[in-house]
Amino acid sequence: MHALTQPLHNLQDYFIDILDWLGDISYPDIKSDALGALKQLTRDYVQNTFNPETPDHPDVRYFSVSTACGKGTDYDINKLLYYFNAYIQENEGINDGYVGAESAVWGEHLFRSKLNHLEQIRLNLPKKHEKEWEGLWLGVIKNLINNDF
Repeated sequence: MHALTQPLHNLQDYFIDILDWLGDISYPDIKSDALGALKQLTRDYVQNTFNPETPDHPDVRYFSVSTACGKGTDYDINKLLYYFNAYIQENEGINDGYVGAESAVWGEHLFRSKLNHLEQIRLNLPKKHEKEWEGLWLGVIKNLINNDF
């Protein structure tokens, strides 16, 4: 390994160790594997491993909701997701700071929200985005009711 890349490599190992530690204290009965989990989040893994090995079941109806904010939209994004958002925008287009909006569309696409990835699960949700959050989940619930779930 080149001498200039050694500190970065050590920093990556340290970061993975912290993620594993957080996982282990959050879920003590399950051994954390942050690096393995992160590898499963790559586009290559999803397209070439997960999707081919996980076909849709013919008796199941699938619905999706996509979200997009930040770069390429007129809706702001959490500063924590800014660099992820910009990177994904360059490679896939509009996104929620973690998932490309087009890759979130599968099955019957219900609608697109303006929330970022964290806000969807009410993490770091600013007051000004509460109505959008309510609309997202009410839309999902209404769809379930309308489809007799």
